Amino acid sequence: MRNVISLFVFLLGAGMMISLLAQLVERSRSRRRLNPGVEQWAERMRSLFDPILVPCGYSVGSPFENSGRCIVPYENHSRGLKVEFAWSPTGSGWFHMVFSKMNASGQVNYADGLNSMDIFDLAKLRTVYDYKQYVTLYTGPEQVLVHTERLVSEDQKFFASTRVPDEDLVTQLRSYSEDMGYDTSSLHPKGLNEFHRALLNALTPIMSERSFELVRDTTELPPYDTDHMTPRLIYEGPGARFEVGQMDWRDFPNIQCIYINGQEVFTVDLWKHSADQAVQALTRELELRFPRAKER
Repeated sequence: MRNVISLFVFLLGAGMMISLLAQLVERSRSRRRLNPGVEQWAERMRSLFDPILVPCGYSVGSPFENSGRCIVPYENHSRGLKVEFAWSPTGSGWFHMVFSKMNASGQVNYADGLNSMDIFDLAKLRTVYDYKQYVTLYTGPEQVLVHTERLVSEDQKFFASTRVPDEDLVTQLRSYSEDMGYDTSSLHPKGLNEFHRALLNALTPIMSERSFELVRDTTELPPYDTDHMTPRLIYEGPGARFEVGQMDWRDFPNIQCIYINGQEVFTVDLWKHSADQAVQALTRELELRFPRAKER
């Protein structure tokens, strides 16, 4: 009798566990599920780019939302390339295409100017380059897709190429463009903002001494993420979180700020100070606000 009861309790517990796991899976699926409108955006992009990239060995990832935009990713691991299309047709619309070299684990470094490029890098290779064709504000959301589909289709051979994986992406595109007879004079890697690089190099070791860790460098975010537009460094440490860098991309790109726990505490103007002076001012301010233990 005891064995029967034990078996019953075991089966009951197992059943409850299976039910709980099923609920967790369903919740996870619902979080990933796109709303119907965005799902239609994904279907529209796939109708244009699946026929170009899938025959070249690309698999289509699950579409997802970021900053109100729908992103459709394509990956070709043998080619070592990831291609992403981001689109929103609402209002004046928004669009971007980025193609990046993947590392062995399939990750992408968007801040690496040698290995992450965009639609404009392709378009500039043409004899006649009109950037407005790829900006929804000028062309409209639908025509941007049409122009991009035409461009990617013309360069399908590049995306299907099996060039040496160790070559950086700029070198790959340059070799392909020379074979095609394109003008490659505009083809060069995008470097990190020199001020941002100097600030990163100066600040990280100093804050590490104070037990602060760099948790985000917004230049490493994908271009379709709105935080990518303002280069900032975000650190977390004992009892505090601070951000330092550019906070406004349009009206005041010259103003570099320090925010501590969400409050602005210091600014410096790059139009009134050299990059070196600005780095020194920001670094000194943070050193004063977060002294090392033995300096307190």
